[in-house]
Amino acid sequence: MGAAGATVAAARATALEAETLREATSLGTTGSIVPVARATVQEEDTLGQVASMWAKATCRSPVLDSLVDNLRPLLPTGGCSSESRVSMGLRFFAGGSYLDLSAIHGIGHLALYNSVWEFTDAVSAASSMDIRIPLTDPVWRARTAALFQFRQDSPFNNMLGAFDGIAIKQTELSYTEVTCVSDHYCRKEFYALNTQAMWDANFEFTWVSCLNPGSVHDATAFACSRFGARVSSASDELTAPLIAEGYCFVGEEAYVASELVAVPWPGRTMDDPWKDGYIFYRSSARIHI
Repeated sequence: MGAAGATVAAARATALEAETLREATSLGTTGSIVPVARATVQEEDTLGQVASMWAKATCRSPVLDSLVDNLRPLLPTGGCSSESRVSMGLRFFAGGSYLDLSAIHGIGHLALYNSVWEFTDAVSAASSMDIRIPLTDPVWRARTAALFQFRQDSPFNNMLGAFDGIAIKQTELSYTEVTCVSDHYCRKEFYALNTQAMWDANFEFTWVSCLNPGSVHDATAFACSRFGARVSSASDELTAPLIAEGYCFVGEEAYVASELVAVPWPGRTMDDPWKDGYIFYRSSARIHI
């Protein structure tokens, strides 16, 4: 290669290492850094090894570490590490491609799917990750309402949660699995489960219900759930104190308004600043869900 070629190669390596360090610093990474010449790698096997080293060097955070520590006793000890299983599970359920994940972690497709199911089983078995909504706790109610108001810079200080529905896609069902297959075919033209969910001001889910097939309207699915039925009843022993203290849960226009369910004001509101302001702040509370 000669002296000139060696000098150019060294300069490129130095520049790559500096770029890698800048990226890692911006991500808050600690530990050893592996510079990766991503554009020059062609072979899939080599790409998997390189990407795996890059992931180990950069993908660390206190939240991920805490999740791994909670799930580690429930995950298998053989094969890949607990960190890899959690990473694959999170990315898979966020929509990641199995091809990308296999390459990044350097494992086969079957091992990837096994790891995802092992992660799923661990999450289901972890009691520390159970979804809870402590409505009977006055301290939680006050803290949650105050945090909603603070995060949205809102004049409302009485919100305990924001909820919405989503169609969770399913594979095509058969009559041996369900009574009526067409009930599961939703208006978005795929088979689904109607899933209702609510979260608090910390963006943490506090309630989930997936009892209804995809063709069911959100309002009906919410009303059919045990939680929805209780908050729709003003005389329920759980909801009566919440109503007396002026609390509410925020939903979109698809739901039915009640003493505890706040939905957007119907009709045109731009001519009325009070109604328009109400819609703006209520929508801001539930925009992320």
